[in-house]
Amino acid sequence: MPEKIFVKSDDEVSTFLDSSIKTALFNRNSVVFGEVFNANNMTECNRRILYRTFGVKADNPISNEFIWREEIIKQKWINLISSIPHVRFLEKNRVVSDASFYVTGIIDGIFKIGNKVVIVDISSINHKEFEKINSNGPIRKNIVKIMLKMWMSEIKHSILIHEHNDNGKFKIFHVTPFKPIIDSVCNKCAKNIQYKLHGKLPDREYLSNDCAECNVCEFNLTCWKG
Repeated sequence: MPEKIFVKSDDEVSTFLDSSIKTALFNRNSVVFGEVFNANNMTECNRRILYRTFGVKADNPISNEFIWREEIIKQKWINLISSIPHVRFLEKNRVVSDASFYVTGIIDGIFKIGNKVVIVDISSINHKEFEKINSNGPIRKNIVKIMLKMWMSEIKHSILIHEHNDNGKFKIFHVTPFKPIIDSVCNKCAKNIQYKLHGKLPDREYLSNDCAECNVCEFNLTCWKG
């Protein structure tokens, strides 16, 4: 029997889901953070942050494959933590924000562990990054983003989970608030709000585009052309 008789990819149900999922991905990754500063990105250079808020099209946008892989890893850890005795799952994907500094973020999971309410943030990392955290502790970007999410949610405990994206090994860190980090990010946001209000970009922070951040920046070509 021909496969096309009972397997369809262009009927009403499949096309509806296809369109709805693509819209959801766009909304979560573009619209939600389109006009504000994303807590996940606050260690990046100011031009890169502002390109997003100005709605500039990325030269190399994040692939849906990467987004799906991250979502699968997050859900795996949420399920695993939820199954631990004396741990109670409270919520996932909570959106938090601060109107004064135009910053927002999504909390992967919130749990009650013993008598403490705890934010959980999950990231997959490559081998080089995993070796680095073995020697030096958590990645700075992840510390800053979870500090901001604690501050915006008023939750005083958090767990960072870093999973090796090749072999599944992981490292877990307990993070508590540190006000100087929050103050530093708020100052950065305040400066970027002024750039945004005036429709301007700050000067480039690097002398050339062969530095580590420029090499992975999705706006590299746009930033350095001309």
